Amino acid sequence: QRLAEEAVLAVLPDADSQPDAAVVAVEPATGYVRVMVGGRDYFGDSKVAKYNLALGDGRQAGSTFKPLVLAAALDTGIPFSRTYKAPAEIEIPIKGQGPWKVSNYDRSNAGTVNLLEATVWSYNTAYAQLMRDVGPPIAVDMATKLGVASPLAPVYAAVLGTESVTVLDMASAYSTFANRGVHVQPVLVTRITSPDGAVIYEDKPVSNPAITTDVSDQVTYALRQVVERGTGTGARLPRQVAGKTGTAEDYGDAWFVGYTPELATAVWVGFVGGQIPMTPPRTPFRVAGGTWPTTIWHTFMEPAVAGTPITTFADPSRALIPPRNAPTARPDTEVTTTTGPERTGGTTATTRTSGGRPDSSTTTTTGENDASTTTAVPTSTTASGSSTTTTRTADPPISTTRLLPTTTTTTSGTAKS
Repeated sequence: QRLAEEAVLAVLPDADSQPDAAVVAVEPATGYVRVMVGGRDYFGDSKVAKYNLALGDGRQAGSTFKPLVLAAALDTGIPFSRTYKAPAEIEIPIKGQGPWKVSNYDRSNAGTVNLLEATVWSYNTAYAQLMRDVGPPIAVDMATKLGVASPLAPVYAAVLGTESVTVLDMASAYSTFANRGVHVQPVLVTRITSPDGAVIYEDKPVSNPAITTDVSDQVTYALRQVVERGTGTGARLPRQVAGKTGTAEDYGDAWFVGYTPELATAVWVGFVGGQIPMTPPRTPFRVAGGTWPTTIWHTFMEPAVAGTPITTFADPSRALIPPRNAPTARPDTEVTTTTGPERTGGTTATTRTSGGRPDSSTTTTTGENDASTTTAVPTSTTASGSSTTTTRTADPPISTTRLLPTTTTTTSGTAKS
């Protein structure tokens, strides 16, 4: 707990001008919540000092939600080797709702990529097609099985992280991957005794297999690649790490969720007052998942696991891993814009622009920043007040329009419109 609190304060020391942060660390094998940082100072003067930012109503997950959809895809039989075109922009027909438009950051065209590369570089247009193939109901059901307790609407844009989740949700879900597919319900209290030593309460672990070891090992392999060569390189440790960056619309929320075999940790950074853009001049740089969240994660995890034996993840069967295919372009900051009507209560709804005018044809939804460029991130301050910097891979933003699924039928485990 102390290490996590110190990590937040080391990276974000100024409570008056800098964003807030929350951290949750879960032990995968037991479900024990080893760390929960819900704010800077519970006894502080702020009106929200006693509000637990690790729980509450949650915030948009950004691209940290994509691995949950990947697990659903693999579980329904879609192989890692399946390829998708990842153009700069794509329109996906949604029955009864009009087209769903999704864009990669900076309109980058990645050519044709397999699911592994689509995950490593977080291509929105590829993942939008994957969500179409999996189906929103199956995808959000998988997220729930993995450990997301917050309510999730079965909407297409959920794959881009438009649904609100808590920091505990994401630490718990990723701990299932670390535990090779078995979800252990998070435990905050193990035992309560009375003054005379009588046991009033004792936790009984609740675990359920969410996915097979084959599926879990494949997801972990992909997330290891994210850290080794993708958008999460700032999380590297002298041991194996798997994880994913995430950034919400207009840089209003930024995440890094990652794990070793022994500990799964989720970090969220944002302003407590709402999805306030973390961009200059409010912040010194655009705060994406690969910046402050990853730095906090690394600053905490490095000493947290330093005294534990180095263990490795189980490798998936080589037959399940496709050859690496180099994309023709890599997104700079995976910002996703999608357009199209939204269904609410069975009727077609229109979206409103920032000026309040109804616009029946365009809606912005959230994507995420997955960047191959680097952003200078303050990591430490010397006694003289000067700061040293290190480069971290940036990551993606998203938006908030949600396309509801049409009536679906299930064939061979895959929902089809």
